[in-house]
Amino acid sequence: MAQDHLYKGDPVDHLFEEGSRMLIRGGSVYLPPNRKFRTMTMVPLKSLDGSTARCFDIKSESTRWSNWGISPNGEHIFYSIESTVYQLNRDGTLIREYACGDDPSAMVVTRDLLIVAFGETEFQIKVWKFSEGNLLATLPGHRGFISSMAYHDGFLYSIADEKLIKKWDLETFALVQEIPGTVEMKETNPILIVDGKIIVGTGYGTCVVFDLNTGALIHNQRLHQESIAQLAYVDGYVFTACGDEEIVCQWDIRTWKR
Repeated sequence: MAQDHLYKGDPVDHLFEEGSRMLIRGGSVYLPPNRKFRTMTMVPLKSLDGSTARCFDIKSESTRWSNWGISPNGEHIFYSIESTVYQLNRDGTLIREYACGDDPSAMVVTRDLLIVAFGETEFQIKVWKFSEGNLLATLPGHRGFISSMAYHDGFLYSIADEKLIKKWDLETFALVQEIPGTVEMKETNPILIVDGKIIVGTGYGTCVVFDLNTGALIHNQRLHQESIAQLAYVDGYVFTACGDEEIVCQWDIRTWKR
């Protein structure tokens, strides 16, 4: 290939997949009306059908807009500003506000659950049933900043500064497994569950891979010189976004070669 990356431009703060397409959000924020912010755009990095990516225009009144999530059916959008999470319909209508008491550090949205981690002071995770706005559970147990979470097959996986991956059963809300991490995971960024693997990007530019069933460490490789900010997966390839390098790279999940 002529270049060793797919994208180079503004710092990338979100990567995610939509079907067989790789989408990116970089250098911009979701915006609310009456505010002079840039509108968030999602540009397809890999498009098998040639169609354009969806764009959402959401409103926010603060530059401290931080976490966001979209329900799997695309009908509910969530974003946080300081210690409040906002739930909107796809057309941007406000449905509900969640007063959290602490600034969220990570967010996951499933078919019917809103899951928010708090990493500044509380070091805990709260789970709401977003169709009703009911708080279902509070998951304590982390001893440091909760940097990221991922959902897979009824279980939540969370990572904090203590270099542990915690696995939670979202039916019983019980902690069912702790997977020891590596030294690089002191500054952990994203986590991805795919192809029977737990993939963690770190602040040292490495990708650490664990077996999903056993928790065994199966791969550890330096992919970037700087922190890995985002991970995503499409059609057998892992995409890594390095915010400081302002690039997105594509890796074969079988060989970890570009």
